[in-house]
Amino acid sequence: MASHAYVPKQQACAARVILVDDNEEFRAVIAKRLQNAGYSVTGMSNASAFLSEIATAGIRYDLAIVDVNLPDMQGDKIISWMKESELSSICALPVLVVTGWLSELPDALPIDGTAVEILRKPFRSQEFLETVTRLLQSSTRH
Repeated sequence: MASHAYVPKQQACAARVILVDDNEEFRAVIAKRLQNAGYSVTGMSNASAFLSEIATAGIRYDLAIVDVNLPDMQGDKIISWMKESELSSICALPVLVVTGWLSELPDALPIDGTAVEILRKPFRSQEFLETVTRLLQSSTRH
C-alpha cells in the first residue's frame, strides 16, 4: 500500500473535519466517505455558517474542506480570513480546496505557510482520502 493510503478507522477516529460546500448532494457524499473512514464531520452549506462555526464553536478542527465557489464568499477569501486569524486553531488549520473548475481558482490563492491542497471535482474516493490523510499528516495539530 502506498505511503499516502488513507488512515484506517481505528487511527482516524480523533480527526475532526469541517466541510463547506453549497451543493447538498456533494456535501452528503463527502461527509459519508469521511465518516466511513472514521472521521468526525461537520458540514456547512455556506461560508458564513462555516466561519461562525470555526470561530465560536469551541471545537478544534483538524482539517477544513472548502469549496471555491460559494454563494456568499469565495474560497480564497475564506482561506485569507483563516490565515489572518489570531487564533492558532484557525490560522494553522490545513485546508483541502475543492472545485468543479480549475478556472474558478483565483490567481493568488493565499496558501503561504498553510497546508493547502486542491482537488478538482469530480475526484475518485481513494484520491480524496489520500489527500485528506496527507494534509492531516503534514499538520502539527495531530
